[in-house]
Amino acid sequence: MGILDSLSKSVSSTYNDQKKSLIKPDHFDDYSLIVPGIDENDFEIDGSLSNGSIIMIPDNTSVIIYGQYAVENCISMPGEYIYEDGSLSVFNGDGIMKSFFGNISERIGFSGNSPENKKICFVNTRVINNIKFGTSRPIIIHNDEMDYDLEIVAYGSFSFQVIDVLKFITQFVPPLTLKLSVNDKYIKNELINLLQKQLLISVGSLDRHDLATDLANNISQIETMLSDNINDYNFWKDKYGFIIPKITIQNVDYSEQSKLFIKRYLEVKLAAKLESERDKEKTNLQKRLYSSFDEQIEAVKKLKELEDAGILSHEEFEKKKADILGL
Repeated sequence: MGILDSLSKSVSSTYNDQKKSLIKPDHFDDYSLIVPGIDENDFEIDGSLSNGSIIMIPDNTSVIIYGQYAVENCISMPGEYIYEDGSLSVFNGDGIMKSFFGNISERIGFSGNSPENKKICFVNTRVINNIKFGTSRPIIIHNDEMDYDLEIVAYGSFSFQVIDVLKFITQFVPPLTLKLSVNDKYIKNELINLLQKQLLISVGSLDRHDLATDLANNISQIETMLSDNINDYNFWKDKYGFIIPKITIQNVDYSEQSKLFIKRYLEVKLAAKLESERDKEKTNLQKRLYSSFDEQIEAVKKLKELEDAGILSHEEFEKKKADILGL
C-alpha cells in the first residue's frame, strides 16, 4: 500500500506542478525589506517550480531564489525573468516522457513529494526613510574630567538601503528569510546597537567643555560627526551590504541623574574658582597695601626733613602727613 500511495501522490503532484507560474512580489509597505514571491493565486512559492515560469521583477527590487536551502540565484535586472532551472514541464516543451514520467519516478522515493525545495523572495533596494530610533535605556560614556560615567539618552530617525543583496541575504539576514521589515525586532535591534556605538564615538569626540554642558545645544555638531562616522565606517557596507544614507537626531541629552551630577559638579567647580579668585585678590590687596604703606612712610620721612629744615611749619607738616596716611 505504501508504494501505491507514493505512486498516487507522485502522479497527482507531478500533474499539479506541470503548469508554469507567474511569480510576483507580495505587498511591499513603506518599511518592507524582504517579501515572499507569490504565484497568480497569491500562494507563496514553496517546493517545486516549473521551467518556463516567469518572475516579474519591479524596479528597485532584486530576487533571491533558494534551492535546497541555499541561495541558487540572485537577479537584479528589472523586468521578466524566465526560470529554467526547475522541474521539467510539458508546457515548456521539455517532452512528456521526461516532464511527466521522469518526475513521477523521481518522486516515488520521496512519498510522492518533489525533492526540490524552491523558495523565492524579493529584496527592496530603494532607500527606506524615516526609520525611528531611540535609546531604550541610557548609554554610558565616561568623563575623565569628572571621573564619572554619564548617562546619555537620544532619539531620532535614519534611512536604510541595501546595496549588495547577496551580502545582505547571506551575511546579515537569518537563513531562508522570506519576509522582513526594518521595524522587525531582530533587524531594528541590530541597527540601533550599531548606531549607539557610533553615537558614543561621536559624543566622545566633543571637547571637555561641551561634554560638561547641555548636550542639546550640540545636536547639530553631534549629528554631523555621527553622519561622518557612519559614512567612514565601511564595515556595514563591506560586510553586510547595506548603508545608512542619512541620520537625523531630534534630541540627545543626559539623563536626569547625570544632569543633577553635572549641576553639582559645576557648582562645586565654580565655588572653588570663586574661592581661588578671592584668595588671589586678597593676596594682591595685601601686596598693594604693604607697598603703599612703605611709600607712605617714606613720604612722611621726607616731609619731616622739610619741617626740620624750616621749610614747612609744624602745622603744614601735620596736615600733609594726615593726607598721606589717609587720617
